Amino acid sequence: MTELIEESKRVLLIDDEEYICSLIVSLSELSKIECSITVSINGKQAEAEIYDREYDLYIIDILLPLKNGVDLAKQVRQLNDNPIIFITGKPMSQKEHESLETEFDAKVFKKPFSTDELIKHIDRLLG
Repeated sequence: MTELIEESKRVLLIDDEEYICSLIVSLSELSKIECSITVSINGKQAEAEIYDREYDLYIIDILLPLKNGVDLAKQVRQLNDNPIIFITGKPMSQKEHESLETEFDAKVFKKPFSTDELIKHIDRLLG
């Protein structure tokens, strides 16, 4: 009898704030879904990861050094339709917020965000 072994979901986390990255990696342990998180701390590093392999979920900060998160999301969309979550401390209007959600079919979490809400959303997307 062949047993199927389910691989963990791959998540690319792109944020230049070490605290946010550590927090989200820690939160992933609370997730109902087993996932492996790759962290990129700037836009150029993330760009290489995006083209290197496909991820099941992309968590992208909008304001990044070397390349902004919206441009990275556009590159992701050229390759696949896998879920995107934006996280940002950038002040934005409701119209900008809704525009991002619509254009990328993505959820936008404003910093500081609810960790419970984020983990529930990740579980929903990867479940």
